[in-house]
Amino acid sequence: MNLKFIKPRITIESIKTLTPKQVESFHEMVFWGDPQPGEVFYNFKTDSIHTLTSDTDENGEFALVHENGVCYDFESCLPLFTVSQLLDLVTFDASFEMRYWGGGWLIIYDGEFYETNKKEDLVDLLFDLLKTKLY
Repeated sequence: MNLKFIKPRITIESIKTLTPKQVESFHEMVFWGDPQPGEVFYNFKTDSIHTLTSDTDENGEFALVHENGVCYDFESCLPLFTVSQLLDLVTFDASFEMRYWGGGWLIIYDGEFYETNKKEDLVDLLFDLLKTKLY
C-alpha cells in the first residue's frame, strides 16, 4: 500500500489561478478575521510567501507583521488556506456534506455534487468550491 502525503494548505500556484476580480471579491466577502502568528500568506505585489509573526505593528496598528517586515495592504495579500480554514469559509452559509470512500472525496454543496479523483487533494477541491462563491 502506498500512502500519499496529504497537502495541508493551498499552494501559490492555486492562489495564482484567482483572477483580480476574485481576489477583490474575496476581500469584500471575508475579513481577515483574527490572523494568528504562524499563519502563512501570499503577497501578490511582491510575489512572495510570508509567515505571520504578529497582527499588530510596534505602534499597535493592525498589520500583517512577518519575518521580513510589515504589510499594511491587506488587499494585496491572501492566506494560504488550510483545510480547516476552507471548511469554515465554504460552510458558512451553505448546505454542505462531505464523504470519503477510499478513492476520493465527494462533497454535496448547495445541492451540487463535487468529487475528487485519487490524485486530487481535499484542499484543492475545497479551494475550487470557495472560488464558486467569488464573482
